[in-house]
Amino acid sequence: AIARNAVDSTTGGRHLTGYGLASLEFGKGPEGKALWLYYGRTTGHGHRDRLNFGLYAFGMDMTPDLGYPEFAGTQPERRVWTANSISHNVLTVNSKGQRTDWTGFPRHFKRLQGFGAMEVESPNVYPQTREYSRSMMLVDAGHGNAYVVDFLRAAGGDDHLLSFHGPAGPVTATGLKLVRQKSGTYAGEDVELRADTEATSPGYSYLFNVERDLNPPAAFVLDWAAEPGKRGAKPGDDVHLRWHVNTECADVALADAEPPRNKPDNPKRLRYALLHRVGQDLTSMFASVLEPYRKIPFL
Repeated sequence: AIARNAVDSTTGGRHLTGYGLASLEFGKGPEGKALWLYYGRTTGHGHRDRLNFGLYAFGMDMTPDLGYPEFAGTQPERRVWTANSISHNVLTVNSKGQRTDWTGFPRHFKRLQGFGAMEVESPNVYPQTREYSRSMMLVDAGHGNAYVVDFLRAAGGDDHLLSFHGPAGPVTATGLKLVRQKSGTYAGEDVELRADTEATSPGYSYLFNVERDLNPPAAFVLDWAAEPGKRGAKPGDDVHLRWHVNTECADVALADAEPPRNKPDNPKRLRYALLHRVGQDLTSMFASVLEPYRKIPFL
């Protein structure tokens, strides 16, 4: 079967359709690369994170999920932020979190030597959408490197906001002209931190230290430098994650947010990127490439 399908024995990954998780892997140990795409339940103990993804490289989590909430009750921090769509690497439609649901629909999964691809759609998490899907590819670039190609598509609604964050650490923007917001949160200059308390809130008030570009170019790059001591990053590693974005947006913002504060190993904050598009009966395709690298970029 391996010979017939051209799958190398060092190429791993699984497609767990009952759980709703697809993964692709290259290599072994700290030099291995892995990508997962989640499309399982968003109810019960699940988060509203359909089509969320994670990337592992150089022995560390490059896109750390917020994980377990500060408290497992009905506190706003859990409902409005940690379990809400905005805190994950997914698309929020019409300023509302995804509705609770049981599963998405896988359309493609393939592993080959040096290449893997997966595609899942799930328009059922937003009643406004005719399409809500994600296609992701993991490509072996040789010399211990690999990159990810990501296409996230949505059709329907009039407000699309893609949220993304890399590892804990500073972010450098190339191609953007970011202006710092004087006060407030991503919800507005006059909206205080953690002002949202209702489960139906979008969670924008949990994002602070906001910078915006109100006229961004169609292509730009954001670079997260992993902070030593967090999520496996060691002094001298100089590990980065570059996000090459190729999408026309109405505005782009960077903002800080706090993971659960009572977990000893959590970083104090994470820097989020927020890509925003608006329009009547909007159709979007957010196209990007993720490049994890050590010291020197390879793309």
